[in-house]
Amino acid sequence: MNYFADADVARRYATFRPYFHPLVISKVQNALHLDTPVKKALDVACGTGQSTRALKHIADQVIGCDLSPEMLAAATELPGVSYILAPAEQLPFDGASIDLITISSAFHWVDRMRFLPEAARVLRSGGWLVIYDNNFEGSMRENQAFEQWVAQQYLTQYPVTPRENKPLDPHVLAEHGLRFIREERYVNEVLFTKEDLVRYLMTKSLVISVLERGERSQEEVYLSLLEQVSPFFTSEHGTFRFSGYIWYIQKENTTRAADR
Repeated sequence: MNYFADADVARRYATFRPYFHPLVISKVQNALHLDTPVKKALDVACGTGQSTRALKHIADQVIGCDLSPEMLAAATELPGVSYILAPAEQLPFDGASIDLITISSAFHWVDRMRFLPEAARVLRSGGWLVIYDNNFEGSMRENQAFEQWVAQQYLTQYPVTPRENKPLDPHVLAEHGLRFIREERYVNEVLFTKEDLVRYLMTKSLVISVLERGERSQEEVYLSLLEQVSPFFTSEHGTFRFSGYIWYIQKENTTRAADR
């Protein structure tokens, strides 16, 4: 099921998802020693284009692709940034035409056994596939009781949706000329008002799946969550912890391989 193939979901996603992507892209720039931008980068499963816009900092030309027209319709246009409708598993690009591919907060949704060979196909020799995520940890700096509410009430009302969370298999990568180089971990904090926290929670597949099944209306979910989280706020804003990983995967340099 595509939890994000709805215009209203796309609007909420574009407005209320934290814009953490520049933080990750700065780390990618440092890790890959990108003193100058790459020529062409592809952002796969780009959603409403937050990750695509951030990628423009390290690429002359950026293309974002997604299989949801509704999500792409909510994406912001920028010079040097374009969007196309395409699934991760069927990329409409020539072989060896992309310098850098990123996929943000979406690798667990794609069919990795079909995506990885496609990524390898379109990457240039020595190019990079960077997979990263940013996870809401369910903790609030100002009130430790919030974490208990998340575990005992929020996740009971809105169970985690099925997704692919298996570790990357280096043997599968090697079959397609890809090599896992390293993982980088990071943390970030986001300030939310109680209203914005609820609006953020309503962008998550856990809540969207309940709405899609028609079990509750958006207004009912919003008001219910707002009532539940309000007691945790002792001031206008609360500080919430997120954390993530960045996986650096490189396509084999065929020139060097031939030299060997």
